[in-house]
Amino acid sequence: QYVVQALDRKISAISEKPLCINAIQSRDILAAQRRNPEVFAATTHNARYGVIARKLKELLDEGAIGRIRSVDYSEMLDLRHGLSYFRRWNSRKALSGGLQIHKSSHHFDKLNWLLGSKVATLTASGRLVAYGSGAASARSTHCHNCSNPCPYKAEFDPMTQNVFFKYKTPGSYTPDQCIYSPEIDIEDYLNVGLEFANGIPCAYHLVAHAHYEGEVIVFEGEEGRIEAFRRFFRVPGETGSVHDETLKYEQTVTTFRWGNTEPEKHVLQSESGGHGGADTRMYADLFGGNPSPSLATLEDGVQAVLVGAAINKALKSGVKTDVQSLL
Repeated sequence: QYVVQALDRKISAISEKPLCINAIQSRDILAAQRRNPEVFAATTHNARYGVIARKLKELLDEGAIGRIRSVDYSEMLDLRHGLSYFRRWNSRKALSGGLQIHKSSHHFDKLNWLLGSKVATLTASGRLVAYGSGAASARSTHCHNCSNPCPYKAEFDPMTQNVFFKYKTPGSYTPDQCIYSPEIDIEDYLNVGLEFANGIPCAYHLVAHAHYEGEVIVFEGEEGRIEAFRRFFRVPGETGSVHDETLKYEQTVTTFRWGNTEPEKHVLQSESGGHGGADTRMYADLFGGNPSPSLATLEDGVQAVLVGAAINKALKSGVKTDVQSLL
């Protein structure tokens, strides 16, 4: 409603990701943009600006491996990052649409952008494995009132303490809900088969209970193969607290060309700024006055959300879903 009201008042609208959580909201946003085409609007899809994404875009656009035949995309969220969604409001599908919506602004938008296309149809399967009522017999409502010996009890940094606990009233929201709550109804394991409008098939896999964090993306082309690998290392700081950690990255993009015995390996370093430097570059596009083609539009945001919404539909129906028909 904020995006729609801003556009109808001729106010520039920059929306955080995901842009919205379902197809109905997507239609409302697109209608508002069509009513106000002259108003600047954008979605903050920062994953496009990461060092790996930019390298992949460069290689694919220059035709490094020829016509793309297929894609495989695996995302691993570790037990620190992954379970954080299951102790917050995100764990209720009515509120968030699930991780397929939340992560759509990273994964599905990035695929749309890299392949220069959009998803036409998909199939999906998924389930709740590591969290929810079936994963443990002992549970509470929140970590702060739980006496069970749980290895995943939430720790709070000073900002979280001030925002949620300093002036807490009975029944108010806190981001430490039990990860074994029976109210959790989103998936922590997903397999999706995507078919893009340009004919490229993609196998997508998400696990939110992995033992390390990262992603693997593989492009198979007529003339070779590109492998992108990213892994995070959590390095404890002086106190050893989870809030005194730094992330170290292992990031490589490797090109295999038919006929060449040695692959071309690019070891990439993160840049300064949030999300490995991606945020800094995105801010320059948003506020620098001369945005690059990497900046995501509202339509880009809608296309990402549509994939997540179509996954939810396919999970219920068990059949192939026409993504664009949701509009």
